[in-house]
Amino acid sequence: MRKNFLFPISIASSALLTACGGGGGNSPQGVVTVTVANNGGNTVFFAFQDGSGAWQTASPTVSGYKYNYQFNVNDPSGKYGVVVYCTSNLKGRLFHALVSERNSLYVDCGTPTHTLSGQFLLNGNPITGIDTLVFWGTQYWRVSQTGSYNFNSPGVPEGTHDIIGILEDGMANNNNLDPANTAHVVIDRNVSVTANTVYNINFTGSPQADTTTYSWNCIATNSHRVSFLSSGGTTIYNIGGASYQPIIPNSLLQNGDFWNYASTGTSGSATTTFEEFHAQPGNYTCQGFPNHMSQGATFQDVDVGQNTQRIQISWNAYSSGLNGHQTQVYKLDEYMFGATYYWYMHWTTGWLGNSSSYTYTFPNLSSLAGWDDNWYPSEATQSGRGDWVAYTSNRTTADILNLYFDGTASDGMEYVTARIINP
Repeated sequence: MRKNFLFPISIASSALLTACGGGGGNSPQGVVTVTVANNGGNTVFFAFQDGSGAWQTASPTVSGYKYNYQFNVNDPSGKYGVVVYCTSNLKGRLFHALVSERNSLYVDCGTPTHTLSGQFLLNGNPITGIDTLVFWGTQYWRVSQTGSYNFNSPGVPEGTHDIIGILEDGMANNNNLDPANTAHVVIDRNVSVTANTVYNINFTGSPQADTTTYSWNCIATNSHRVSFLSSGGTTIYNIGGASYQPIIPNSLLQNGDFWNYASTGTSGSATTTFEEFHAQPGNYTCQGFPNHMSQGATFQDVDVGQNTQRIQISWNAYSSGLNGHQTQVYKLDEYMFGATYYWYMHWTTGWLGNSSSYTYTFPNLSSLAGWDDNWYPSEATQSGRGDWVAYTSNRTTADILNLYFDGTASDGMEYVTARIINP
């Protein structure tokens, strides 16, 4: 596994349901593998659905802190569903897709964290008095003028990522990334953290940063951002906006590295982000800004007054209006019921089918061993405390899920996140 986030690549809020492996993944066709990180051994509820059949539970194979569930999908179209509930953090995940779109998922109910620390070295000596930055993974970065760095509070999650070091030239010691003042860059690939790790970053002989100025243009938006995504799962956010210097020199690039170009606009409670991915930096212009989502989902309860009272969600199809785009995933994001439980729900349009409107009723799981009726998302009067999101792309649904879960892009890929806050 390379990434742990949900990568609404806008660029990335922390993954609440993450996944490893793509549409092909490491599982054979017709088999879905779900790995649950469960450090601490708390109770995990797991259930799956084959097509439109009854929901079933399964027992995991446990390897260390990872609980591995596997089930066969016999539905002719490859439809399946997964529900995971983590008692460690009171978060639930629901995912519906086709096997051809995604056949492996990774859910984080608790991943070990470790200290990652080291020195910045030049010719064998620590570098002091100059802004020196280190990036590891999707959310972890430090800037230092002391000659060393330390990710120790709370530490970094276990995994393997690239480490990127940036040495600035001393003209702007302001504890920020300053592309115009960047002098040298290091990318050390596939650095594994499985315990407290010391890793020194050596700038001796490192290449100079790329200070070529390029532009990114996307009309009718509030903000622009250019970021770098390494093939090993590390992100440098916001290298620039409408103009930028890419920093990463060509000599350090390899297959799978991408630049992410993003522009965001708002209209009332709707926020929309358009993104492009390119294997090489350059001057790029988007094909046009997508439509904002005009309305979110509506909610009501079924089985009102019973132990099985749960939410029913209805919504209209979203269209970005962009050439070559199809809406491929809908998501109910960080949804709160009574300020106690959180649910994160995903549906692909392959699973939903082609329609102008949809209604989904949360499944009745009360008969399944290990389920607690208190976990049902319900209370329609409390509904709408989260974001309703649609994702569109000019690539396949498998591609968009690879990007969303793994951060794996393709050259020329376009990606739209249309989000609206329900009242």
